[in-house]
Amino acid sequence: MNEKLKVLNLLPRKYRVLGYSFIILAVLLAVLYKIEIIDYGKNITKLMAELMILLGLLILMLIKGKTEDEMLQQIRLKAITAAFIFGVGYYIIMPFINLLFDGVFENLIGTFQLLILMFFMYFIWFYLMKKRVNEK
Repeated sequence: MNEKLKVLNLLPRKYRVLGYSFIILAVLLAVLYKIEIIDYGKNITKLMAELMILLGLLILMLIKGKTEDEMLQQIRLKAITAAFIFGVGYYIIMPFINLLFDGVFENLIGTFQLLILMFFMYFIWFYLMKKRVNEK
């Protein structure tokens, strides 16, 4: 194995099931709470569902591709960097947008929403960059 491929220590593909399981369990937990089968309290149930979704997305982000090579790792690192820069930029710009439209200089986005946004931006950019490389 090439030494450059050891830049990222990624999880084996079999962990995809675990990542999807966390997300499905979180959605199931939210649905069961909504139809009042589970009643742990709104804050605890919401926090448990949020944590399971974030953990599931993190696991899915850290899984190896079918053919993990140097190009795919570069794409992965570029997508992670782009998502991080987007999230920080979004967090910095949002108070100014709220000031412009609402007249209040505050950041209305929460931590969970910001992390979800960054994860989705990562998956979108990773998919688009991977698709562009495969088309060449």
